[in-house]
Amino acid sequence: MWRLSVGSGALTLWFGAALLVAGTSQPASAAPQLKVLYSFCSKTNCADGDQPYGGLALDASGRLLGGTGFGGKYDGGTVFALSPKGAHNWKFHTLKSICDGSPPNCQSAQGPSTTLIEDVAGNIYGTLYFGGENGKGAVFQLRPTDTGKYKLKSLHNFDGSDGAGPWELTYAGASTGAPYDGTSPLYSTTVAGGSNNAGTVFSLTPQGGGTWSHTTLYNFCGCSDGGLPYAGVIVDKAGNLFGTASYNGTNNAGVVYELANINGSWTQTVLYTFCSQAGCVDGNGPLAGIAADTAGNLYGTTYFGGANNVGVLFKLVPTGGQYSVLHDFCAKVNCADGSRPAATVTIDATNNVLGTTGRGGDQNYGTVFEFTGGKFKRLYSFCVAGSPCIDGGYPYGTLVLNSAGHIFGTTQFGGANIFGEAYELIP
Repeated sequence: MWRLSVGSGALTLWFGAALLVAGTSQPASAAPQLKVLYSFCSKTNCADGDQPYGGLALDASGRLLGGTGFGGKYDGGTVFALSPKGAHNWKFHTLKSICDGSPPNCQSAQGPSTTLIEDVAGNIYGTLYFGGENGKGAVFQLRPTDTGKYKLKSLHNFDGSDGAGPWELTYAGASTGAPYDGTSPLYSTTVAGGSNNAGTVFSLTPQGGGTWSHTTLYNFCGCSDGGLPYAGVIVDKAGNLFGTASYNGTNNAGVVYELANINGSWTQTVLYTFCSQAGCVDGNGPLAGIAADTAGNLYGTTYFGGANNVGVLFKLVPTGGQYSVLHDFCAKVNCADGSRPAATVTIDATNNVLGTTGRGGDQNYGTVFEFTGGKFKRLYSFCVAGSPCIDGGYPYGTLVLNSAGHIFGTTQFGGANIFGEAYELIP
């Protein structure tokens, strides 16, 4: 079980299976078909990993890449791939079991918990929230070898002063679906640490010869600028960074911010401060990151607040700061539409917004939703297969779509062995 606690009066979340189940309601009609691609902990001692928190990445060859927070050979999580084998069939491979230390002297640690990225040479990149040389997290690279295996390399180990708890990596051009070029900077945040222990925004830039340079772009002060960013950033065409901070801000409810590089100096601007409206009907606590449509409009969710205090789906126009709530979760009986969204939404090629909720739905195990044409639609409610949720439960990872419009994701719970799964939603 993973607990994130951010101090007195702040966000406290439990990610795990030991949760109360709410009442039921009739499932929505015309839902896409869900296919379980892989149920974790299928091997002895969960050698294949368990509890995938992050989403899946679709690489150029059509493989799905992901990570598990626990399990594997060293109980430090895994990096895995699912390779397509004909129509809707997939073959599972463990690419690397994470060792916090040096085998066989490995310590139990949390493995990759965010979506991975791949570069044009086939190298895979990710972050470890815990662990690393200083126990404050690390950024890693997996390099393919001639034998077909992957070699693990640590690119940066955080020590607290430069941040702690790195989150999801990104790069310029990521929104187009193009692979990382391997030469430009990688960007992300740390949840805590930095000069004010309120988190940071950082870059990692390859320097040649296998070395990488870490730069802290911004230290959150934990005041009006926000703090504790439980999400990474996105990069626009001009190289500006956009993200959310889940806590602090003027109303202690989080912010949406922009970082602009002006003559080599990064300047932060708060674009929106949550709980600016009475009763926090505009949302509170943006745990997830944001996504942008083709016009540059930003979309995201909050974990709290809204009309029912279980989160909202929002839109923000950066130029001018026009903010609007698109959907208040738990708007339907027994929260059939979902509640507590914790994953960054995905924008498809026609600017439809897709996402997940970690709770709610017919059995309170979460949902997949779509916002299109100004209307909210629930696409799937988890645990329709009954105990022990063969079809999965608690989807915390960001979704990814293929060219046919099929949706891929993970659940932290459920599946054949109750330790999570990778799934496909077929329209």
